[in-house]
Amino acid sequence: MLAIGMAAPAAAKAPHHLSLAQRLADPRPLVVAHRGCWRMPAENSLAGMLYCIDHGADMLEVDLRETADGELVVMHDATLDRTTNLKGLLRNTPAADVLAARLREGMGGPDAPLTDQHVPSFEQVLKAAKGRTLLFLDIKEPVHAEAAALVRRYGMEDSVLWSMNGTYGPALYAALGIPPAATMPKFDEHDHGQCRGAADAAADKARYAGVKADIYEAVFCSDTYLAQVRSVGGKAGIWVNALGPTFMAGREEGDALALPDKVWGELLDAGVTAIQTNFPEELKAYLRRR
Repeated sequence: MLAIGMAAPAAAKAPHHLSLAQRLADPRPLVVAHRGCWRMPAENSLAGMLYCIDHGADMLEVDLRETADGELVVMHDATLDRTTNLKGLLRNTPAADVLAARLREGMGGPDAPLTDQHVPSFEQVLKAAKGRTLLFLDIKEPVHAEAAALVRRYGMEDSVLWSMNGTYGPALYAALGIPPAATMPKFDEHDHGQCRGAADAAADKARYAGVKADIYEAVFCSDTYLAQVRSVGGKAGIWVNALGPTFMAGREEGDALALPDKVWGELLDAGVTAIQTNFPEELKAYLRRR
């Protein structure tokens, strides 16, 4: 783990960067760092993101929210409590205060030590990522238009993947001029957190009528549903969040550290082409051995 206060890795170590379309067409599995490499040293920190870029992550997940005065910042929770030295709702807090807040180590919590890392703005992340890595935007609030404007300002259109779901669907992205190939429609076997039983991925695809994406997200409580998503997706890739049992039919990602074939290996054998993980370095090492 990075020591608290350790400087970010030098840009000279950056890997060769491919566009989103090129990387999704690449047969090698895509490794996505959950919450910007939250273990190195803090969740959604610039130091963590740069660490993961230099250690081979293909893409970084970026959680986006808006401050009281309209600044887009990178934070998972609606409140500042868990990950920073501040308290209260992010949307009620001015950008100056949010950006000055210190991040807590790892996944935070009241007992987690404070680091020298601060909450990053979306602009800071775009500057750091440009030409170096791909970004997956997990947008928590209806700020897609503002995010799209910044992506265009920094010339990052070919490096950003947008999440599409029942709330933020095809009409929104069409209105913003974001092409289907830059979006990832989500298929979820759950209904309000409960498995639906006889879920039908073909019927679920109806909400994405006319969308020809290059990759689809599958959240599944049965391997049968995962196979259905693969079938309706055709030649498109399949993304799985390897973050816990509710995402991948009871599998625990922590088990992958000791038994990678039983978690990551089974996903890859089932046709999964992109894995979002809390352990990007370990997954990259496994892929090299496999």
